[in-house]
Amino acid sequence: MRRYISLILGLLLLTIASATGITAQDADGTLTIQADEVIAEVSPYVLGANYGPLSAIPVDLIEAAQNSGITFLRYPGGRWGDLNDIQPFQIDMYIRIAKLIGAEPSIHVRLENGTPEAAAELVRYTNIEKDYNIQYWYIGNEPNLFDDYTTEDLNVQWRAIAEAMLEVDPDITLIGPDVSQWNGTPEVNPQDPEGRDWLREFLRANGDLVGVVSVHRYP
Repeated sequence: MRRYISLILGLLLLTIASATGITAQDADGTLTIQADEVIAEVSPYVLGANYGPLSAIPVDLIEAAQNSGITFLRYPGGRWGDLNDIQPFQIDMYIRIAKLIGAEPSIHVRLENGTPEAAAELVRYTNIEKDYNIQYWYIGNEPNLFDDYTTEDLNVQWRAIAEAMLEVDPDITLIGPDVSQWNGTPEVNPQDPEGRDWLREFLRANGDLVGVVSVHRYP
């Protein structure tokens, strides 16, 4: 839990730093933040959390969740979503929680052992039948940690699922590829067994379909 809190706080500080005027005094190492000089808006989704079967909110902590400032939820979060199929009743319960705490809901569909048909059906149920209008969708979680999996596997399977989802609802925004520990340094970026950079290969193949580029970085 601490590493997730640290990551959220780190992202929050980075975003605040990017949105305010900052000057550094090299002589004494002082960092000055010009809080009254706004150069960009901080996204309302900067403070988010995973939510799912392994991280449900107990009834006695609902009020604390409402007051936490969390503005974005990702369901089901973590490995669970690639090991299990999300059921309609779970979507219904999740949407109730998101509304209860005032957070924007997003959903991660199954990539490992998932199918385009199953993902499309989830979008159909959620946005067409139930009219929940979920805007943000992920396909898989940290695929670079899958067993016997390559960037080519990811690119082909991700695209097939993405196209099926967009055919049902072309207005959704797809987020990806959610690879783990990518930091922009070529020599340490995660690579597949063939030595190919997960993020770069993904963007070459699917950059035309992904709306938000996402990577996971843990301290």
